[in-house]
Amino acid sequence: MANDANIIQAVVRGFVQGQDYRNVLHFGTDEGVNDTDYSAILAALGLAIIQCYVEVLLPDLPNTCGINHVGCKRIFPSVSDEVLNATGAGNGSLSTAGLPSFVATKMEIRTGGGGRRNRGRIYLFPPTEAQTTDSFLTQAGNDLFASFIACLAGKFIGSGATTGYRLGVLSRKSISEGQTVQQAFKPATSLTVSNTLAIMGRRKQGVGS
Repeated sequence: MANDANIIQAVVRGFVQGQDYRNVLHFGTDEGVNDTDYSAILAALGLAIIQCYVEVLLPDLPNTCGINHVGCKRIFPSVSDEVLNATGAGNGSLSTAGLPSFVATKMEIRTGGGGRRNRGRIYLFPPTEAQTTDSFLTQAGNDLFASFIACLAGKFIGSGATTGYRLGVLSRKSISEGQTVQQAFKPATSLTVSNTLAIMGRRKQGVGS
């Protein structure tokens, strides 16, 4: 398969108990390949991403966490301005207590290749106390985050993807070794959620090595 003509960086910005929450995702696409203004394809990608957060995750998460917007910019073959999409953004819907802000749910991204540069991870919002037991997700907690990654996979992974954007892993190590951003990007083949609770050691969470 030919490499995607455009590589896009998407940044999901939100909050957890007053702390900044930030996830960085990368996508390849051939959408808008002949455009001079990429704002339309960037806005469309931002909408597709934020819908999974606000329609799947936020209804079953505490109101102490939420999404502000998703910002997308083209980073290859040239860098564009960032386009923000805040459609439906807001707080979680539950009034129940959430776990501490440093607790997270880990999503793993696989590309079918071996080695660290061919896989990535991001740290999602912490679940509620009712969605965990003994530092593990309960079945209800697992079902919630599995539904979220199914939303992403349905839109951005494989031949059945419903959009023209492909979620993947961008290896910083490959770039440091001389590959272009396009060469260092590998499309994802699967997403999984870890049943073991994770620690969000830093607020800026990216995908890749």
